[in-house]
Amino acid sequence: MKFIKKSIAIFLSFVLTFTFILHNESKAEGLNNKDYQIITNNEEKLVITAEKGGVKGLMTLDKENMEISLETDEISQETGEKGKEYKVNIENATDEKIEATFTDTETNEKYEINSDEITASFVWFIPIGIAIGEALLAHLISIGLAVTISGVTYIAYSEFKKRKRTYSHYMAVRKSKGLFIGNGLKRSAAVARLKRGDDTWSTTKNNAKSIAKSASPIKKIVGPEIDKKGKGKHYHYHPISRYKHGKGVRMKAHAFYGAAR
Repeated sequence: MKFIKKSIAIFLSFVLTFTFILHNESKAEGLNNKDYQIITNNEEKLVITAEKGGVKGLMTLDKENMEISLETDEISQETGEKGKEYKVNIENATDEKIEATFTDTETNEKYEINSDEITASFVWFIPIGIAIGEALLAHLISIGLAVTISGVTYIAYSEFKKRKRTYSHYMAVRKSKGLFIGNGLKRSAAVARLKRGDDTWSTTKNNAKSIAKSASPIKKIVGPEIDKKGKGKHYHYHPISRYKHGKGVRMKAHAFYGAAR
C-alpha cells in the first residue's frame, strides 16, 4: 500500500510539473485555467488557491511587506494531520523564468526551483505541495499581478493602489503589462535608485519632481511627460545628465507618480 501511495504521489508530481511547463508556454491557457481561484484580494493581501491530486495549496502575497507564503493540506510528518507550511524565498519570478526556494517549516528542508533547469529527474523527488506552489506562483505571474526581480517582489499598480501607503516613494519596474511597484523608499534611497538608472514611483507630482532633480548631476529634469501609446501609462520625469548641442541628455531612469492614465 505504501508503495502504491508513493507511486501515485510521484505520478501526480510529474503531472503538476508538466502542467507548469505547458502553462509557461501558453499564456492564453494560463489565463483561462479554472484550476486557480483568487479567494482574497484586498489592501492587505492577495490569496490564490489551487487543488491537484486531492491536495490543496494556498499562496498568500502580503502587500505590505511583499512576502509570499504557501500552505497546503499535505499530511504533516510531525502531527500526522493535514497541514504544512512553506516559506517562499523568491529570487526571480517573471514571464521568462522562476527561481525560488521553498522551505518546509517543519523539517527545514529546502527545495530549490529553477524553471531554466527542470530535468526529468526533478519530478521524482519534488513534493506535490511544492509542485502546486510553483504552479500557483507561475499563475500569479502570468495574470500580471506580481513579479520578482533580484529578490524584490513588485505588484501591479492596479493592486498597489488598493493598499495603504506609508512612504512617499517606492521602487518601480516597467513590464509589458504595465508598471509594478515594490518596496517603499526613504527619499535618499529613492534618489540613489534613480542615479543607478532604476525607476521609482512617488505619491505626488512634486515628490517625483524633487527626487528627479536631486538625481541629476546638474539638477535639471525633463517632464512631466507621458507615453502616448498604450493604456495604463504614468506621468513621469527624467533626470538630465548634461546638455549636448543645447538639448538635455536624459538619464534612463523614470520618476513616475500618480495614477495611471
